[in-house]
Amino acid sequence: MHLLAITVGFEFFHLCRSLVKTYLENNYLGGSTDVDVERMRDEILYGALNGSDVETGTLWFSKMTKFLNVLKAIQDSLALDTVNGLQEEVENMTDALIESLCVMVVALILFPLVIIAVYRLTSRIQAYAQTLQERTRDLDVERKRSETLLFELLPASVAQMLLNHQDVPPVSYPAVTVFFSDIVGFTAICSRSTPMQVIDMLNSLYRMFDDIIDTFDVYKVETIGDAYMVASGLPRQNVDGHASEMAAMALEVRTKLSVMTVQHLAGESLRMRIGMNSGPVVAGVVGHKMPRYCLFGDTVNVASRMESTSLPLKIQVAESTKHELDRTGGFILTMRGKVDIKGKGQMTTYWLEGLDEAG
Repeated sequence: MHLLAITVGFEFFHLCRSLVKTYLENNYLGGSTDVDVERMRDEILYGALNGSDVETGTLWFSKMTKFLNVLKAIQDSLALDTVNGLQEEVENMTDALIESLCVMVVALILFPLVIIAVYRLTSRIQAYAQTLQERTRDLDVERKRSETLLFELLPASVAQMLLNHQDVPPVSYPAVTVFFSDIVGFTAICSRSTPMQVIDMLNSLYRMFDDIIDTFDVYKVETIGDAYMVASGLPRQNVDGHASEMAAMALEVRTKLSVMTVQHLAGESLRMRIGMNSGPVVAGVVGHKMPRYCLFGDTVNVASRMESTSLPLKIQVAESTKHELDRTGGFILTMRGKVDIKGKGQMTTYWLEGLDEAG
């Protein structure tokens, strides 16, 4: 506040100097009164005035009176200008104060509204962040479920390549045993069952299958309706033991099936045909939206024919599988004889009867 007063004072001081100079130049300096006063002042100052008389004193008094009148006029003019300037400054400061007060009032009115708006916005952001966090957590859970399902549908190495957006090239396996099974009279059973009963029956059957294959070095390739396909020797190669692993699994399945009945059909038992064949196959992933791990090659076709020409609760194996089991030992096989295989003609096949405890 003091600084403001000093600043205003200096401004008026310089303004007054300018006004006095202008007024003197316009009304006094260079005029006859100025010349006479300066001359008589010099005469008095330097003693050049000769004697004194009433006329000279009257003249000096007259000139000084005019000079004083000029100073009085300057004083009045400065006073008026000062008063006008101060009034103008007061008015300007009053207007500025009013504007400041208006701004302050508006700010005081808007401040609570701004605080409320910011609080609501912050609350919404927090709620959105929490929702986003929950959605992210749910998405992560669903992603893990999807990955788990993918790892159940495909071999781990293949599933990991798909998750990494890598191409999965087909792989050739030199020694694999392929297993097929099928329910005998499945169509007749379905005709006497509701769709829900059929699904429950297959779920019970395949849960039993899944529990068994977990204890052997085999891989479930797929299930289509009542058909079940398993392979040993892939995706982890097992050149020496693929046939024996599959044979042991097939015998375990047949044992469990021999005591399994259809719960909703009294006295109806489940009977399956089983077929096996050994040889080279090519495995690859087919499809993008719903990828499937598929096996290709003549070995797969012959294994399918071994199942379709088999008998209920019997395990028919091709000669290639018989040679593999003879090499490893530990199984009882009997010759069935010549069987007409579609696309192959007459083939010698064998029955897998059981484990050779003596071997």
